[in-house]
Amino acid sequence: GRRAAVKPAARRPRTPVTPGLGAEPVEFGCEPWVPDELGTSIHSGENRNFNRVVSTLELMVNIVREHGYVLFRYQVDSEEGYDGLRFEVDWSEALPQISRQLTWRELRVNL
Repeated sequence: GRRAAVKPAARRPRTPVTPGLGAEPVEFGCEPWVPDELGTSIHSGENRNFNRVVSTLELMVNIVREHGYVLFRYQVDSEEGYDGLRFEVDWSEALPQISRQLTWRELRVNL
């Protein structure tokens, strides 16, 4: 079978601050990935108060058919250069990381 993966690209790791050295301790974590009200898309909430967070959502699918295609629609609104969406088939990048696509776009990838 073939493997297809949709990967929102992760942010860089957060640098911890040592408590007691005149700096506030770092609160690890960010908003969880949740579906929108209609259940048609997902988002990781409001994370503007967090810096250098790692938040990854990965979907792996084993496709049994040898021939065919994967078709999906996507829209991306994330921090340029750090966050985004990537799509891979068999560990090969079919959609390089994209950080900003404010209107719905369709992607078809032949298998």
